[in-house]
Amino acid sequence: MESKFIVIKHKRKDHTYISIATSNGYGKGYSNQIGLGRLEKLQEL
Repeated sequence: MESKFIVIKHKRKDHTYISIATSNGYGKGYSNQIGLGRLEKLQEL
């Protein structure tokens, strides 16, 4: 089976968090989530 990665943005009250996950298929959600960090901090790099 081919792994498909998706980028997820979690909006919080004062920041946005970015993570990557593998798709379980259309309409089945995602799993194996890996957090990358806050969007604001990543834009500074």
